[in-house]
Amino acid sequence: KQWYQRRVRGTTRGPVEEEYDVTIAADVVFDPRVLPHLVQTIKKNLSSPHRKDQVSYICSTVRNKETYGKFLDEIDEQGLVITDLDVSGLKSTYFSGADVVKLIKLEL
Repeated sequence: KQWYQRRVRGTTRGPVEEEYDVTIAADVVFDPRVLPHLVQTIKKNLSSPHRKDQVSYICSTVRNKETYGKFLDEIDEQGLVITDLDVSGLKSTYFSGADVVKLIKLEL
């Protein structure tokens, strides 16, 4: 079975074609080889002909500036609109003050 197939009452359906208003992802920017596929998937989720105002939020701890820069370049190449959201006022017991955490909003 493929990852996109489900078993429902003894039958198998094909690709899941569900649509969402909001997509949320965290800690998904870590391997430069998968960045084009990641951004293409995000763009597909934002491209519903049946829904307007779809948005994706991506939260990342920037561990490698070069990889994160490639992610931003890929977003630009795919024609997505990016908005940096300020998370500087958020308190966290998990992250140290030295960690750079980015939260972005992506739209078509």
